[in-house]
Parts: sequence; structure tokens; C-alpha cells
Amino acid sequence: MLTLRVFSLPNVTECIKENWFVRTPDPSAPHVIPINGQQVFIKNQNSFCINLPDPSSQYLHDNYYGVGLLPNIVEAEGYVRAFCYGPYLTPNALPMPNGAILSAHVTKHFHKFPRYYQIYGLMDCKILRINCTQSFPGAYDDGGQYDNVPYRNCGKEPYSGTDKRHREVGLDKYVEKAGDGEYCMRICEGGMVDGDPCNSKTDELGCMQAFKISDIEVPGFDFFDF
Repeated sequence: MLTLRVFSLPNVTECIKENWFVRTPDPSAPHVIPINGQQVFIKNQNSFCINLPDPSSQYLHDNYYGVGLLPNIVEAEGYVRAFCYGPYLTPNALPMPNGAILSAHVTKHFHKFPRYYQIYGLMDCKILRINCTQSFPGAYDDGGQYDNVPYRNCGKEPYSGTDKRHREVGLDKYVEKAGDGEYCMRICEGGMVDGDPCNSKTDELGCMQAFKISDIEVPGFDFFDF
């Protein structure tokens, strides 16, 4: 199984001091971003890839799996792997385990700028080996978020991103939330600040609050094109 490298994460103290914009270079930046193994993708309810804790991560093995614990989404930030549901796998992604995805609702929102794809639904945390015990009321996914905000902006997932081989032109941003048995993700064009579909400023909110999803518990697999 492919083992991905351990990545550098910005120092929180430095981020606060610099108002969340660090000027120091990323000490372990790869030459090509996004790297293989961390690329997300949405086509429809039967073909998509989301990032989840990487079962081959040495860091997660030493601190969680190897000592009888399971990481939650927050604890695995910086150590993710793309898991794909359906026939298409992004580069070096893993196939989604059978039974892990319980529902998937996909929306193609292209009627105006900025365009985006959205997916949300329920997942089986036990099969995916994720700790989904809700520990912070109001943060429906324990505040767990993956995105492609760069290191210089204090990004937690600076090397992940959308699949370059199989995506709509211009949709190179993504924001994903997961945990507490729920997952949701948007792949967007445009920015990632307040007001954008892929706003990365809501990392402490869950799918229902950040994406205004009211029917996440609805079963089934469906696709809507707006």
C-alpha cells in the first residue's frame, strides 16, 4: 500500500501573529500540487472521490491505529487519502470500502457563476475506521474540514486538491466536511472566502450549517442539475 509523506503544517502561533498569512516558505512543498493520492472528484451520485484519514499514514498508525484508537477528521488533517466510490479512481486513490457510503446526493450548480458541484450524505464511520463521536455541540462534524487552502494562508491540507485529469474546467477549489456519520463536499471555481461556495472559513461548522443542508438524513442516491 502506498505510504504518503508526512507534511508540514503552518505554526498556529505564527499564523495568528501574521493574521493567517505566513510569509515563510513551505519547508516540504512538493513540486506538483495537488499530489497523487489526495485528489477529490465528483461526477454523479455513483462516481466520486472524497478525502478521508489515510490508513497507510505512519503518523496515524503511531498515534491512533497502532495503539487501538481511531482518529477523527480533525486529528487526521494533514494525513488524508482519497477514497473513491464507483468505477473511477483519482491517481493513487483507494476504492471506497463496501458499505461505507450509505447515501449520496449530488447537485450540479452551473446556472450562474461561481459554478460548483456539491455532494452530501451519510457514511459508516466504523467501516471507514473514523472516530465519529460528536464531542462539541453545534459543530456537527467536530469541526473537521479538508480543503486546498495553501500553506501561506495557514492551510491544513496544502497539498490536496481536485482531480486535474477528470474535472470541469476551472473547478480547482474544494471544501469537504465529514464526521459524526455525515459527509459533504463542494468542488468550485472562484475563491474560498466568505460568500464563495467553497468558503474555507467555516471549518468549525458542519454540513447542515455551513452548506445549509436540511435533508442530510434522507436515504438514497440521486443527482440534480441546476
